[in-house]
Amino acid sequence: MEDTNNSILKNLILFSVFLLVMYVLFRIQDIVFLYFASFIIASAANPLVKILSKKFSRHVSVIIFYLCAFILFLLIFMPLLNLFIDQLIAFLNHVPQYWSKIEELFIDLNKNHDKSVIISFFNRIGLMNWIKMAQNIGIFPNISQFVTSISALGQNFIETSVIFTKGLLTSLFFIVSVILISFIMLIDKDTIQNSLIKIFHINLQPDVKEITSMISKKVGGYIAGQLINMVNLGTLLFIVLSILKIDYAIILAVVAAIMDIIPIVGATITVTVIAIVVLAQNPALVIAAVASFLITNWILDNFVKPFVFG
Repeated sequence: MEDTNNSILKNLILFSVFLLVMYVLFRIQDIVFLYFASFIIASAANPLVKILSKKFSRHVSVIIFYLCAFILFLLIFMPLLNLFIDQLIAFLNHVPQYWSKIEELFIDLNKNHDKSVIISFFNRIGLMNWIKMAQNIGIFPNISQFVTSISALGQNFIETSVIFTKGLLTSLFFIVSVILISFIMLIDKDTIQNSLIKIFHINLQPDVKEITSMISKKVGGYIAGQLINMVNLGTLLFIVLSILKIDYAIILAVVAAIMDIIPIVGATITVTVIAIVVLAQNPALVIAAVASFLITNWILDNFVKPFVFG
C-alpha cells in the first residue's frame, strides 16, 4: 500500500511539474518562438557552413555565409520585394473595379447560358447559387463595405499609423534578434550542444547527442528543401502566368509559393485566388491559368520535390 501511495505521489509531482513547465512556456511563448525560429535558421544554414568549414575556420565560415546571404538579399530579394509591393498597391487600387467586373459576370450568368463556354460552365456547377448563399450568411465580401472600411481607415489614419509603426518596430526587432541568435548558434554550435547534453545523465549523453544532431540535420534539410520547392513553384508559375499575359503574376506566384507550405488546403486556396483574380481580368483565361498552376504543381510534386527532399 505504501509503495502504491508513493507511486501515486510521484506521478502527481511529475504531472504538476509538467503543468508548471507548460504554463511557463505559455507565458514566455514569444521568447520560445524566437529561439525556435533561430534554431530553424541555424539548422538550415549549418550544412553550408560545414562545407565552408573545410577551407575556413568555423567563425569565418559563418561570417562568409551571412555576408553572401546579405548580398543576395540586396541584389535579388530587395528588387523583387519592391516589384511585389508596387504590384500589390496597384492591385489593391483595382480591387473595387475587379469586384464590379466579377459581380457583372455573375449577374449575366442566368442571361447568357450558351454564349460562352466559361459562363456555361459556371452556370452548370451552380456557382451563382453558392455566391448568393455566401453573401446571405456574410462570408462573401461586400464591395461597399470594403470601400467604407477603407474610408474609416483613412479617418483613423493617425491611430492606424501608430499601430503600424509599433508592429513594424516589433517585427524588425524580432528579425534582428533571430539573425543574431542564429549567428551565435552557428558559431558556438558544438559548445551549446555540449552544454545542453550535460544536463542529462552521463549514460544518456551519447544517445542525446546523436538525437539532437539528427534533429538538427533533418530540420535543416526539410527547411532547405521547402525553400527550394517554394522558389521553383513561384518562379515557374510567374513565367507561365506572364506568358499568358495575366496582370499581377508576381503576386499570384508569391501566394502560390507561400501556400505551398500548407498541404492540400494551400493548393485549394491558391487555385481559388488565381481563379478570382484572372476572372476579373479575362474570364476566358481562367481555365488556362488554373491548369497552369495544377500542371506546374504536379510536375514539381512528382519529379522535382522527391529529389529535393530526398
